[in-house]
Amino acid sequence: MLAWHLAARYLRRRRSAWLALAAIASTVAVSVLVVGIAQGWLDQVERCFRANEADLTAENWEDRPDTAALRAALATTPGVLAVAPLQSGFGLMTPKQAGPRPAWVMAEGIDLADDVALGRLGPERLHPPPITAIAAPPLSPERRGSGFLSIQARDDLALIGLEIAGGFAALPVPAPPRTRPMPGVIVGREVLYGSGIRIGDRVNLVLSSGSGSKPGTVEISDTISSGVLQIDQHLLLMPLGLAQRMTGTDGKDGRPSRVESYRLALAPGADPQVVGRAAAAHSGLAVRTWQESRGINAVRMIASNRNLVLVMMVAIEAICILFVYAVFSTLVVEKRRDFGVLLCLGARRRDLFLAVALMGLVAGAVGGILGWAAGWTALALVNPFSELIGMPLFPQDIFYSAEAPVSFDPWVPLAFAGVMVAIGLVGALLPAWSARSVDPISTVRESA
Repeated sequence: MLAWHLAARYLRRRRSAWLALAAIASTVAVSVLVVGIAQGWLDQVERCFRANEADLTAENWEDRPDTAALRAALATTPGVLAVAPLQSGFGLMTPKQAGPRPAWVMAEGIDLADDVALGRLGPERLHPPPITAIAAPPLSPERRGSGFLSIQARDDLALIGLEIAGGFAALPVPAPPRTRPMPGVIVGREVLYGSGIRIGDRVNLVLSSGSGSKPGTVEISDTISSGVLQIDQHLLLMPLGLAQRMTGTDGKDGRPSRVESYRLALAPGADPQVVGRAAAAHSGLAVRTWQESRGINAVRMIASNRNLVLVMMVAIEAICILFVYAVFSTLVVEKRRDFGVLLCLGARRRDLFLAVALMGLVAGAVGGILGWAAGWTALALVNPFSELIGMPLFPQDIFYSAEAPVSFDPWVPLAFAGVMVAIGLVGALLPAWSARSVDPISTVRESA
């Protein structure tokens, strides 16, 4: 009881102890703030990459024909919910009109309905404006097509409907002259940033393929934002049949129709490794998890940066041990006479040791909790403060978000608070031993 009484008394009344607590709290708060933003950035990038990759990808490296039996073998694998074909290849997109520059693209031929079933192409990702303002509202319908339906094709459908309605009403409806609509493609909006190409423009597209490349003309019908600059700088989505025709895998000239790979969506809770092995056994295709697919290197790089920040923050916290030691060493020196008197009155040396050690322990725990609260408060205020001053604190082209991504993962501040408890205890151990080693006779003589 004496140890607890002394620890509480000195912590409450000694300003130097308050300084130790404040140093611990501020160090934890800064660590929580910095790592919270780093973790938020990692979480966002991982979610965005995850949205662009299915749970599993079955690679058709042997160019097996795209048959109903092959798709059924994948679809009937236990744990698989949906299957979507993919035919991809690098391509060059050259505008037909003068002015805009050619652009390299990573073209993906997909079945739009199948990809929607996979959860890759939600409506919130389509129609972003081709400008650098991440938070700008989506393009209105009159300024764009709809998915693979180009603006001209949409307008033609409306005119055809008007003609049909006029025919039923026995009213002649003059139809304006129309040109043949081109197939529509969806591009990542960053593809349009520096090239000068715009929605509604027609471009010549050539895809690289080992089966022979057939150039074609397409119209930019819509835009998509995956949330990852690395992807959106080159992404082009096109109808699967068009991609097969342009790459010579469409089954013409006596050749069977083929696709490059199949993307698989798994049931919630399914183990990708287990399902992947089963899918490979059923189909005979090589199967990769999403972690092994495109973009995982970028995720790992950001995870490594997060870990580096974490190590740096822990190292900064470790430096705080010197401050804790200095504060409690000074306290022991100032209270040396009190400790000697207590020993003369019958106090045990271990009580003095425990009193100083408890001060360090309590300072670390309370400072850690206060730092936790301050760090999370700062995280919550990052975006409101950015809106208040009218300037993003973090460039959108780096974080690729209108707001700074933050993480409120409780394990992060809990880990920092735990480290500070240990630092507070370790920093107080040597002063505690000094308090235990006080010579009561010497201290009484010094005060006489």
